Order: sequence, then structure tokens, then C-alpha cells
Amino acid sequence: MVYIPRQPNITILGSCRNSIPSSNRLNSDINCPHCTKEIIQFIKFISGNLDLTNPLSDIFSLSRILFHAESNEYCDPVGISYNTVFTEIFNRSPLCVVEISSRKKFIYDNRFYMHHLAVDKRYTTKYPHTPKEVLNNYKIEDQDYNEIEKDILLIREMLSPKKC
Repeated sequence: MVYIPRQPNITILGSCRNSIPSSNRLNSDINCPHCTKEIIQFIKFISGNLDLTNPLSDIFSLSRILFHAESNEYCDPVGISYNTVFTEIFNRSPLCVVEISSRKKFIYDNRFYMHHLAVDKRYTTKYPHTPKEVLNNYKIEDQDYNEIEKDILLIREMLSPKKC
């Protein structure tokens, strides 16, 4: 059975440090994005507009990185894939809390933004499921303020008419 929160529910888009009692848990159960690019990618994913197929789903979902062999309501041991419940929960949320906690973007294949734990060399033994192809070919870039501002405007547009 999939958990569908009672109204009101709040969608959090930000790091794992965010905890709000009436949160719908999409953020904590699927991913905890840090930079604007990860937030945009996460909104696209929970809206059903981005396919993150295996094995790539493991590096874009914090839940998959931390709990690779475990399951929650949204992730199974094989990986995470889109479920229409994500969109239902997201659409019923009248309020979004957005936290941008990093200017660093971790990029694979010039188009996928991933959680830093997927490639952080300090944790490779703790989270060993990142494919070697990704570990050998990702890059880290700093976002400049113009890029962040442009992304914030896009995030506001994507979240409209929700309150942010």
C-alpha cells in the first residue's frame, strides 16, 4: 500500500536537513536535492516528465544510494521508477518549501544531475553501487549567480500555482 498524505501536505525540495511534520515525504523518501539543477530534475521526475531508468536511478535518488538493498514505499531493491502516485501527491500539495543548499552540481553525461553521495570518494565503500562508468566520467561544476537566478525563476514557473 502506498502512503498518500492527508491534506494539507507540504512538498519539500531540498536537503535532508529539512523536516516538516506535514510534509508529504516525497523529498525524504526519494531524493534530497541540493542545487537548483537537481531540484529541477526532481520536479520533472515526480511530475512524470523525466525517465531515470536503471541503473541510473540509483545515482539520482538519495534513497537508492543510502538504502540500496532496502525498500520504502517508492523504491524497491531494483531501483526507483516513476509512479503516478508521485504526481498525485505533488499535485495535491498547495505549498512547496525550496532550499538551495549548494552551488555545486554533480553531472553525468552532460544532462543528469546526481546526489553528491553517488560519487563522493570518501563514501565509495559505504555506498558502492554507483556504476564505474559514472565514477570515471562525472564532473563537478560551480553554478554562478546568474545560472542560479535563472533556475529559481524556472522552478517558480514549474511550481506555479503552488505557494513557495
